[in-house]
Amino acid sequence: MLTTVPAGDTATLPVLTGPGGDPFPFLMRHGTDLTGAETRTELLGALIPGYADLPDTQVGHDEALGQRWEQAVATAAAVQAGLVAGATAAGEFDPAAVGEDVLTALLGDRDQPFTGLPIPGPVDEPGGGDSTDEGPVSFDWPADLPPLILVATDYAPYTSAPRPHGNVVLLDPHTETTYLDSLAELGLIRLFVHANA
Repeated sequence: MLTTVPAGDTATLPVLTGPGGDPFPFLMRHGTDLTGAETRTELLGALIPGYADLPDTQVGHDEALGQRWEQAVATAAAVQAGLVAGATAAGEFDPAAVGEDVLTALLGDRDQPFTGLPIPGPVDEPGGGDSTDEGPVSFDWPADLPPLILVATDYAPYTSAPRPHGNVVLLDPHTETTYLDSLAELGLIRLFVHANA
């Protein structure tokens, strides 16, 4: 059971109750709406069309992961573009002052994992990093650049690709819980979970 109502501008959320009269265990504020749900699946169904209708089978679970990943890729790209545009407009970031590798990382498609930034010096020296065919690379994103928004399941521990760190925000579609939590951490939703859920 799912209920969505206008959230309004107040700091106090309305109490949404399920069919039995008890408060919903999950509330999510997204945009101008407030959704109450019995499950995280239902919450994601309010964000991803058709998600809540997937079968509770292995095939359905695989499809759900795929749908979360696709939305994470699109969301990461949109948020990244907004951060770059905002930092540029505020004079905090100058695209002309950075190299192509930085621009590709910031503005490239999120369906391709970040492969690091080239660094000078041998891999075994301080400041060195992993090595690729093009030379040593670092997966430490600099703090003086706009945050890098990536999809967590493209990196360790989910794949063999090194997990970027530094000024990085990861959307994690691995499970419904990790995805909703990462959307909330990015400020795209507000998630309220009843203590007994």
